[in-house]
Amino acid sequence: MLFSILLACFDSTPTTVTKEDVTQAFIKKNVSTICVGLTMDEPEVQSFATEKLRALSGDDVVSCLCTNIVDADGMLREGVAMGLKGETSNERAECFSKVLTSPNIGMPVRAVELFSQLEAPMVRTHLSKMVGDSSAKVEQRAKALELIARDEEYIDAALTLPEDSDPLVIAAGLKALGEHTKNKEGFRFITKHLGHENANIRAAAIGSFKRHVPTRADSTLCKAMLNDSEAIVRKAAVEALYKINRPDGVRCLRELAMKEESDADVREALIKTLGSAMGDAKKPAYQALCDAIPFFLKTYVKDDVIDKLKGVHIVKEHNRVDWENSPKCVERAYKASTGYSCYAKMHIALWRNLTTGQDKKTPLCPGMEEYSELK
Repeated sequence: MLFSILLACFDSTPTTVTKEDVTQAFIKKNVSTICVGLTMDEPEVQSFATEKLRALSGDDVVSCLCTNIVDADGMLREGVAMGLKGETSNERAECFSKVLTSPNIGMPVRAVELFSQLEAPMVRTHLSKMVGDSSAKVEQRAKALELIARDEEYIDAALTLPEDSDPLVIAAGLKALGEHTKNKEGFRFITKHLGHENANIRAAAIGSFKRHVPTRADSTLCKAMLNDSEAIVRKAAVEALYKINRPDGVRCLRELAMKEESDADVREALIKTLGSAMGDAKKPAYQALCDAIPFFLKTYVKDDVIDKLKGVHIVKEHNRVDWENSPKCVERAYKASTGYSCYAKMHIALWRNLTTGQDKKTPLCPGMEEYSELK
């Protein structure tokens, strides 16, 4: 009995710690107390404790990291993984690599991303092997390829993919090849997949194609954004022109703005891309936003207030980037209200007041007592 009491007195390792506790334990090089920090619920405490632990050496340090990078259910502790960023020790990195394909890891793709931020020599080698690892989820294999093939040393991992590889893996390789704009073989690989039957592959190819030939991709991008049957490809084509600075590249974006687009994500990308225009492309892009307002309101704002809809906030975006001309554009859209729904009329009337400083009463739709747009 006395022995048990004495043992309890000497066992001073707490069950919970704060960052301050970890700091004090670090000063004393008390690994067991710092290790408790890895098990806390707060990711910031986990990360802080992991960073402090890495500054120490010894088998108990490695044991703590290896044991606690996942919780009792095998789920990755994100704070611990973040705290390992920049780790150069293969021994410590090995602990992380062994849990990447755990069935309960909870965040399989994020885990691969975090693992790639370690700087130990074994990391790139492990990611390379992971591309063909059948025990890894296909999403993990795709992310591993996308990350390693950005390095010139591992570009062949993308160029030599078998044609029967999973589409997500091929798409990842194509994204990575977009980083190698001077590699002719990479460009041929990208061009070859522009017309692939799989939409994910086409979307990845078109984004990388634009990076390789930034001033000669308009025709390909235009065809994709206007005619491709899959929204993911149309969106990729639109996003490839983000921060465009050439007036010629705006022409197709304008055409799409005046063409009915059923997918809200594509419309959202279109509005943001036009609003992102730079240099000589600003004027035609902002004009396209202005001119498309009536079409957007008539076509897409039909069944609910605009704050509950996606891909329709064209008035707000135009006002944000071209506020000097916003009153004129809003007034013109207000006068073109024939065919607008009640919700569209209410929206443009509100913006007319906002842009002109008028205090006219906004006409409300049936059943509504007030209306505002807070976002």
